[in-house]
Amino acid sequence: MNYRCQIHGLSVSLIATLLFACNLSDVVMSRNDFPDTMMKVQQELANKGYKITRIQTLDKGLGKAGYTIDRYRIIFFGKPLDFDIIQQRYPKFSVFMPLSITVYEDNERIYMQAMPFAMFSKVTRDREYLAMVSRWRSDVDEVMQKAARSVP
Repeated sequence: MNYRCQIHGLSVSLIATLLFACNLSDVVMSRNDFPDTMMKVQQELANKGYKITRIQTLDKGLGKAGYTIDRYRIIFFGKPLDFDIIQQRYPKFSVFMPLSITVYEDNERIYMQAMPFAMFSKVTRDREYLAMVSRWRSDVDEVMQKAARSVP
């Protein structure tokens, strides 16, 4: 029973750390309109070998609930091998899969924001896992930078 309490406590601490870190992630402003930014993010992810698992549309659901919000999408993605590695070797981190990039509009400007990869170094010291996270961060940073460039 004590073991379950420790796992639960660790999970709560990890989630709290992530929620705090979410406020610290970088935001990239796009020079493109919303549809072009969405298209470029998806193209660049595919170019890096990632598969899009789904795109969640938040603005429509919130609009139906009576809220006024600009366009807001979350693109979920990953690589099947990464999913397998996480599930087999690092199951406690599977809650962070798939990876995501949020594309949203605010005051007629388009922004992209990724999950805060820096927080992973605070919750583990495993070199193999941190190397994979470093690759994800590098890939996602590059995807957002390329997606932000003006479409010719």
